[in-house]
Amino acid sequence: MSSFKDLQSSRKARQGRSVVGSITKNVNQLENSSTTTKDDSMTKHRNLSNTSLDIDSHRLFGKHLDQAGLEVHKLPGRGRGLIAKKSIKPGTVIFKIQPIISTLQNQYFQTICHGCFLTLEEKNIYQSKNEKEMLDNNGKLKLNRCSKCKVLHYCSKECQISDWSLHKYECLALQKFKKMYYKAYPTKIKNDEDLTWTEKSSIETVRALSRIIFKRKEEREKNNNLRGKDGEWWESINLLESHLNILNENDKLKLTQQAQHLKFYLGASIPSSSFNSEDELYPVDMKEFGFNNLKEIMDFCSSFHVNSFTLSSPSLSPIGVSNSPLMALSNHSCDPNAIVVFPNGGKYMELIAIKDISPDEEVLTSYIDISSPYHIRQAELLERYRFKCDCVLCEKSNGDEGWVDPRWCVKHIGCKGKGKMPGEL
Repeated sequence: MSSFKDLQSSRKARQGRSVVGSITKNVNQLENSSTTTKDDSMTKHRNLSNTSLDIDSHRLFGKHLDQAGLEVHKLPGRGRGLIAKKSIKPGTVIFKIQPIISTLQNQYFQTICHGCFLTLEEKNIYQSKNEKEMLDNNGKLKLNRCSKCKVLHYCSKECQISDWSLHKYECLALQKFKKMYYKAYPTKIKNDEDLTWTEKSSIETVRALSRIIFKRKEEREKNNNLRGKDGEWWESINLLESHLNILNENDKLKLTQQAQHLKFYLGASIPSSSFNSEDELYPVDMKEFGFNNLKEIMDFCSSFHVNSFTLSSPSLSPIGVSNSPLMALSNHSCDPNAIVVFPNGGKYMELIAIKDISPDEEVLTSYIDISSPYHIRQAELLERYRFKCDCVLCEKSNGDEGWVDPRWCVKHIGCKGKGKMPGEL
């Protein structure tokens, strides 16, 4: 839970041999130890008589919702959800929005711009008007690193300027972590091109969380009319669902550790002074950033994990993480009618319909890889999101003996049972 690598390793662990047996066991354990929220099928939400309009969401996102022809309803057992108020055809961009933050995984610092989140090849394709211009510009673009931290790279001055409002804080932290790393490993040869120290520091998720906190601090400073208090920007984040109250003790401990890492990382972002040595890390007082106690920090960390999206390249490869309170209002289905994409880099994300959506139908996306079989999907949803999915596909997979999920091998002609997945053979 403390870094992107944790999520990657947990996913790999679920893909080993004897995959169904171990996952079925995990599902049973999670069902017995966790409070779950049902995820009912789409058809069960055509009737909105038991739902109510969410006033806060419309106050915060009214303009976007009105333009998209959507409403936000409080749905029994599901929290808030997006409801279509008009017919939507497949391929329609339901809405386009800028995430509150997007950050790259460490491994892409030197190959992808941290301003537009595109490779040089992707940027050339994106900004070229025709094939001739694209060929003429080939090789002319260049990624330049930040001259201070020498970690993040940018394809243009415009991209670097657009990112500086948040990078200026983490730039100090990255410089300090780098200095302390080489002090801890004196035999390492200092090389600005070698960023392996960023992998050792395990700061990926903490860096994303810190960017939101840096932005919160700036928003508080702007709110002179509110005497430095939070405004609607933070309210939209604070309304995101947290799973802190239903986590087991081990997961709560991980959140506590992440909260401590966050304090030290934010402390490293403060310029060195007589009270803040260059050679040591000190935890920051989180009240300076609007947090009154540890529970508020843990709720914030939990809501980030639950509501963030995988930042993907135009070719749909995972490259980082993004967060948008409005986009997070879409609930899950393994049989979704919409998808979240980043068609032109991580500056904007789009919600696109992939099926016909009728008026009063819920707009649903998938939180996980829906190409996985039923038991793998259920295990991942229970482990990370703490609910059991009862969408149309899952109901068929779990209850209809005569139906074979195409994610499994074809039926055996003899016994008519389901064939094994390649990992089980």
